[in-house]
Amino acid sequence: MMKHRRLAALAVIAIALCIVLSGCNTERPTISRITFSLSGNREHYETLVMYLKELPFDYVFIDSDDGTVFYDFADHEIESDNVRASIHCLWKNGCEFICKDAKNGNNTIWFQLWHQTSGGLDCGLACTIDGTGDPNVVFQTEFKEIAAGWYYYYSDYEAYRIERHN
Repeated sequence: MMKHRRLAALAVIAIALCIVLSGCNTERPTISRITFSLSGNREHYETLVMYLKELPFDYVFIDSDDGTVFYDFADHEIESDNVRASIHCLWKNGCEFICKDAKNGNNTIWFQLWHQTSGGLDCGLACTIDGTGDPNVVFQTEFKEIAAGWYYYYSDYEAYRIERHN
């Protein structure tokens, strides 16, 4: 009986530790790591950019690799096996969120590759929808072109908020 209680307590501690550690990842990926992700998965990124460009909606996002895309206030099945395969590959390689944002003059498709659970921090890859100008990701505070038309972005909600109010 005592042995079972210890095992149960250890299991609870192990689960709690996993949750805490996964939510406290404070080290954002370096620009070179993001560049490596682009170079190793460029075909998949480009497949998704073309797919999102073709959708006639200003705000579209993919937040899992379950074969659906969100637009027009609902989830929709992704018909293309090629698109679904690209999403699955990017998810396996650390992508967490994909968004097309053409609302209010935005002109950006972005791929979130990291976020900090608390603090409103994230970073990843971005490109412009029409190939002109600079990307504009929500709360973006930094961006740098890392390949022709591809940008590393970093978003920091607090820094953005403070900067916009000064």
